[in-house]
Amino acid sequence: MHLNKQWDINDNSLFFDKLKERNPLLAAHFGEWQNRTLGEYSNQIWEGSPLGSENRVSPGFMGAIERICHKRFGMHVDIRTQLHNQPVVLSAHHTAPLFHPIAIQALLAAVAGSRSPDVVPVLCTDWIPMDNLFYPRGILIPGKEHTHCINLFGKSARKRVVSGMEPFSIEEYEKVLEGIEKISGSGDMDAEHFVRSIELVSKFYGDDGVLAQGSYGEQCALINYKMCKEILPEKEFVFINISELATELLIAQLQDEQSIIYQLLFNPLVTESFIRQLDEVGGCWSLVRQQGSVLFWSVEAQRMQPFTIYNAGELLGKNASLTLTPDKVIGALESGAIIPGMALVFSQLMFAEGVTCVGGMRQIVYNTAIRKACAESLRPLRPEIYDEILDHPVDMIVAGLFPLVSSKGLPLDIARLICRGDLGLDKLGDKALMQVVLDAQAELLALS
Repeated sequence: MHLNKQWDINDNSLFFDKLKERNPLLAAHFGEWQNRTLGEYSNQIWEGSPLGSENRVSPGFMGAIERICHKRFGMHVDIRTQLHNQPVVLSAHHTAPLFHPIAIQALLAAVAGSRSPDVVPVLCTDWIPMDNLFYPRGILIPGKEHTHCINLFGKSARKRVVSGMEPFSIEEYEKVLEGIEKISGSGDMDAEHFVRSIELVSKFYGDDGVLAQGSYGEQCALINYKMCKEILPEKEFVFINISELATELLIAQLQDEQSIIYQLLFNPLVTESFIRQLDEVGGCWSLVRQQGSVLFWSVEAQRMQPFTIYNAGELLGKNASLTLTPDKVIGALESGAIIPGMALVFSQLMFAEGVTCVGGMRQIVYNTAIRKACAESLRPLRPEIYDEILDHPVDMIVAGLFPLVSSKGLPLDIARLICRGDLGLDKLGDKALMQVVLDAQAELLALS
């Protein structure tokens, strides 16, 4: 496809100079794609098998995600065929309803091409505090002047892990409606957006099936599924919370002495190499500054607490310790006393379960580092898988692209999208990728 505009990153040198400073991998990635369309980029996301044509998603992962889909979304969701043909999952989302513009725009970017599947798996991180970018403690409503946070849960829930949150009640849902009315009464919301926001919250938060779910994470997954069916009825976006399958799969890995994860955790030379190589990597940990958490997080009173020291097979935190032996780790996972950190989760998903994780502007950096750390650490023990791991794709992103923007250049939010009708997806794929990037440049810089 030929574009009328041939982009050159030098045309936008100030933006790219800043991006090169903050996220050089992402800047180089966009440079490689600068003269392509969003549709071509989206098609590449869904291309091929990550570990070669003879390798497929692990039976454990396939079974776990299929079981969750059937329970939550119905037997008609054919996730097994999808994962067999295209072992790709979107992994940029946190567990929260799709009110943050980045969240819904990421999904549009993923399906802008002609090769996006009918069933789109979305793995959402719920091992994260309730106050985070996507704001699962409530909803985000854009006003005329600024974005408003309307709380479903009180301040006491701010630091609680999303995976441990109880479902919201009908009373809490009704408080959200009151919050929208207060914003409208203040004059910071126009009448049309007020009506759309009230209708959206009433339809999805007041849904009997949503209110009947057993946890807040399950409610978020069902709300998002239903919202996406309104906007993109020809697609099945199946939202799975990472806690719903990762612990089960990790425990299975820890019972197999030949597994990659077993060797990363319980072979001292491999473990020390893995920890050292990810030291000072954003999203992982810093041993000297004692930031982040090494390998796992401790969970105390539903709050995440870091392990900041690794010493001869033991993780130490302020109020907890963990000896890295199979029995100790499995027991702590089963009791909920620990949760795996990002480095372990992505190592498991990519190299043990065999899926390609397509994330956001930071994921391209830390998954590149995780891939290298896994390959180098395991090389003395498992030289035959070194090239296989390094060949695993990690460089495509969805979160951070803005396919649909208003006349003011702002990304359209879920309330406006859900009432818009035809989104013109057939035209989205023709957009220059660089325009989609430039529309999101403020967010790309801020979050890189």
